Amino acid sequence: MQDNFCNPFANNGNIVYGDDFIGRQDQIRTIQQRVINSSQAGCLAIVGAPRIGKSSLAYHALIYPQKKLNEQRILSFRINLPDVKNHQELFRELVKQTLETLDDADSEDESLFIKGKSLLEKNLQWLDLQFEVRRFFKTVKRSKWRVVAVIDEFDEARHIFKDGVGFQALRELAYQPEWSICLVTVSRRSLSEIANQADSDISNLPGIFKDETLRCFNQEELRDLLNKLQKIGFDVTDESFKFIWDNTGGHPHLASALAFELANSWLNSHQYNLEQTLQESTSEFLKYYDNLIDILKEDGSLDKLLQILFGPLITVTKFDVEKFMRYGLIEPNSDGYYKVFSSHFEDYLRLVGRSIDLWPLWRDTEKKLRLLITQIMENQYREDWVSQLEKDHPKLKKMIDQCRLAQEKEKKSFGGRASTNILDFTYPMNLYDIITANWNLFEPILKQDKKYWSDRFGLLAKLRNPMAHIRDEVIQEHERQMAEGYCQEILYNLEAYQKRES
Repeated sequence: MQDNFCNPFANNGNIVYGDDFIGRQDQIRTIQQRVINSSQAGCLAIVGAPRIGKSSLAYHALIYPQKKLNEQRILSFRINLPDVKNHQELFRELVKQTLETLDDADSEDESLFIKGKSLLEKNLQWLDLQFEVRRFFKTVKRSKWRVVAVIDEFDEARHIFKDGVGFQALRELAYQPEWSICLVTVSRRSLSEIANQADSDISNLPGIFKDETLRCFNQEELRDLLNKLQKIGFDVTDESFKFIWDNTGGHPHLASALAFELANSWLNSHQYNLEQTLQESTSEFLKYYDNLIDILKEDGSLDKLLQILFGPLITVTKFDVEKFMRYGLIEPNSDGYYKVFSSHFEDYLRLVGRSIDLWPLWRDTEKKLRLLITQIMENQYREDWVSQLEKDHPKLKKMIDQCRLAQEKEKKSFGGRASTNILDFTYPMNLYDIITANWNLFEPILKQDKKYWSDRFGLLAKLRNPMAHIRDEVIQEHERQMAEGYCQEILYNLEAYQKRES
């Protein structure tokens, strides 16, 4: 079948290499300089979010050009770590893969084959196996071969190396000059995080690796990716590019999923609708988001990410911000705060955040305040209270329009999961503005005066707002305690009102 009848993104989700590989030139240069071109190769840890292209990078740079690497007397191979049960099996697999790669390279060094096969045929205890494996790789090195072992899905080491022995043994195999092999790990988590989750004191293992963190494509790389659509006669307009960039942030898997639906529509009818293709990609997007959320939950990172993006600022620190920026999950925006890699993912996180109590007392206060405002406004204006409110108080129109847009966007992206209450898209000072615009209705409930509540809502807003990057804002413990006191005061007044009304 000709190219113009084939969807150029049909292989999305598979390892990409060769002519289909896009971008990552800086990372490829790092691999060449540290792993390939150096006579004393250093270990490398390729780290990044799920589906960001880690395995594709390793395969494209170190496995696909195997024949060329053999000519440089480099033996490269890939091991999928979940395929082995423990460190003993991994060490045997390293020897086995080395022999297979030697065979593919048409090596005539029979002594290596004899030594390796003899080792694999023996049923050795761990210490004896470790000794023999080191001797084998010492012989390989003396034969002027260099071994590069790509260990994919290295996150699994948290489980199969839980006793710490495997980590230390790998370090010795890669570190000692007599037999050293080059290790290239591929993982979602950093080696330090993997070690910590394994409950093993192996802080010396990450020290011999250079971290290479993969982030989303930049705009130039995304354009190169989308240029594949030209094979079917689809020209990517500026509007299409901006839409894909806004909704994927250049994430290669998500951009490819969206491009697949675009190509499908184009092949079927030579027409396309950007919003419709996003809808058709939603299941793939949500599957990815759920996977990423599960990873973030493991060490409490999800709560901190939500604090940075939406507040309240309870436990998050600048160190957490730097970590998320290093992984490419967030970046500063033009408003002085932070944003995640795509607007679509941010909308999803906002949805997730409503079901997580980062600060239960404020969550309860916010929920009951919104309920009260809705109740009072419906009594005053009836069902269409939002339209009547902005008509009577034009100064609130801009805020209400922003909430309405956010609500419509969430509904379009996530359908039935979206909130139907417009007040769910407000911040504390938005609620305060509605209250003060109708102070005659709320004064009997909250007591005091506007100035009194302005100070209190101001502090609540400081804690509830997202983290700002334009200033080094630190929430002091006494401010948190004061804010909790204000929440209790609000709840007391609301409960007293409900009792009077019942």
